[in-house]
Amino acid sequence: MKTFTKLLLLGSFLISNSTQAQVANCDPPSAEAIIEINNVRARLLNGGDMWWNIFGNSSASYEIPKGSGKNSMFSGALWMGGVDAGGNLLSAGQTYRQRGLDFWPGVLDDLGNVDSSTCKAWDRMFSVKRSEIQAVKNGNAPSASILNWPGSHAPFQDNNANGVYEPNTGEYPVFDPGVLSNMPGEMVWWVINDVGGTHTAFPGGLPLGVEIQTTAYAYPTNNSEIVNNTTLYRFKIINKSSSPVYSFYFGFSADPDLGGGNDDYVGCNMSSINPVFYCYNATAVDAQYGNKPPAVGLTFLRTLKNEMGANVPVTSFMFFTNEGQPGVNADPRDATELYRYLRSYWADGQPLTYGTSNGRGGTTPTAFAFPGNLYDLTSWKETAAPGDRRILPSMGPVVLQPGAANEVRMATVWAQSDTGANRGSVAKLIKSVDTLHQIAATNFAGFSTGINLDKISAKVFPNPSTDKLYIELENAYQQIEFTIYTLNGKKVKSESIENYRKSTLDVSSLLNGVYLLKINAEGAEKVLKFVKE
Repeated sequence: MKTFTKLLLLGSFLISNSTQAQVANCDPPSAEAIIEINNVRARLLNGGDMWWNIFGNSSASYEIPKGSGKNSMFSGALWMGGVDAGGNLLSAGQTYRQRGLDFWPGVLDDLGNVDSSTCKAWDRMFSVKRSEIQAVKNGNAPSASILNWPGSHAPFQDNNANGVYEPNTGEYPVFDPGVLSNMPGEMVWWVINDVGGTHTAFPGGLPLGVEIQTTAYAYPTNNSEIVNNTTLYRFKIINKSSSPVYSFYFGFSADPDLGGGNDDYVGCNMSSINPVFYCYNATAVDAQYGNKPPAVGLTFLRTLKNEMGANVPVTSFMFFTNEGQPGVNADPRDATELYRYLRSYWADGQPLTYGTSNGRGGTTPTAFAFPGNLYDLTSWKETAAPGDRRILPSMGPVVLQPGAANEVRMATVWAQSDTGANRGSVAKLIKSVDTLHQIAATNFAGFSTGINLDKISAKVFPNPSTDKLYIELENAYQQIEFTIYTLNGKKVKSESIENYRKSTLDVSSLLNGVYLLKINAEGAEKVLKFVKE
């Protein structure tokens, strides 16, 4: 791979026949969705980008707090690149679609190809809420979102293990078939590829031949400010071409706009086992957020795996500026500049260097921009003029073998401190990320149900009962569902009530025997046994 590295640094790529899939002639992606189950209202798009209102007024659309009219991200996009065995540069990325596209909707076939009709059929996004899934689990009829879930490619609970999604038999979407207890409050799923057309967002590279299945998800909770202020993303990257992709790097390019977008600084925290790559206000006061400017950042809950099956760490953190010089330190213009940024080189091929005010012109190359402690005057942090920054954490290199899938999980985390102004929010963000990683390691236990399971308490009386069963919950809930089953699992009664903590069920019509009462309180379940006599 040293030969590849040398060629790439010089920007001298071989152009030869590639075995990657041939491009199609697909229409531009046109779908969008909103995820807003918690304290964030984020717009999602199916063109490799997200968080901005491209089909409206081209404004920022990552609103937090939800309903405030304040946004902390303007946009975000997938970036990736590698080389084939002949030294050809392979790449795909997205910018603001002003130059064109590198991604299109749709699945790829077994040969890594797609046609315009397939792209059109998949030009949509699929959203489902926990309440809809829970209703099916409770024996109710599936909603339209459940029925339309793309079970041919998206994960679902396969009750009869036949590989076919059958929602009318009680099957339902899941985040992870192996961890059914992890039930986000909302999931949005979509699929894109990079062979639906000629690459024009970042021209000069050949298609990678990849299919990317994305899930955006979030958890509502009153118990964790951190979880409530976080949105999460899973990117499943499948090499559908017939050739390996060598020196593959995956990155996510984000354009944070913390309220006012022209007074931002960026940095990263590499001293923790859970790095975070963030943007913060350069001053103590922001035009929109006032004297408590927040910080926003990206962290990765799962990274690419290498050929030995080991997760590789995030290997670089690069930044650039809207007001920068094209071909030097501004938005990349082509595939060569994109691939350089993914590996902590500037657009002109110069390395990121430690210690200077802008990361250029120093003597010590480094992979991570501004990893200093903001409160330590001797550490390396931003001191140049603030601006409209973009951030790019990335990871690699790995080899994507034909047919192989790799997965990245990313979280967008937001924190606002009541003390310490701009720097206080960064400190809070770093602590929040460590806590979030601990929660994610337990598959969001306690948040997958929307409430803390340890605080659910219920009792029924009298037991045995002849005609009335009285139910008392320790806490009040907005929505409660009761379902009674026989011991062999047959549902014999179901009732839903709103806004209460005490209730009465009429069980006079039940045959004498032993029953199970399942109580669903806003997603959390409690099962109690009672006797009818």
